[in-house]
Amino acid sequence: MGLHALDYVFLTNNQLHHQQWLEQTYFRTRELQEQLAEQAAANQGHLAIVRAIQDAYEADDLDTLKAILESYETRTAIYQQAYFPTYNRLMPT
Repeated sequence: MGLHALDYVFLTNNQLHHQQWLEQTYFRTRELQEQLAEQAAANQGHLAIVRAIQDAYEADDLDTLKAILESYETRTAIYQQAYFPTYNRLMPT
């Protein structure tokens, strides 16, 4: 027994809805992966700054500690050294 015309309409409609759902899911998944990459990279950057401060404090290296705390450029450099490798590794291609 063959499919009736309405069966073809329903089948085609379901296939279109499924295709749209797959596309939306793919793009939403990609957005979430990008957000995760950015958040994880930012967390690694902040952690690198905290660890650098902690290491300088524990080593009683007051010059390094002062440089980190007083210099935005120094903190940015430390942050970026940890941020970009994590970001590049996690960012979807």
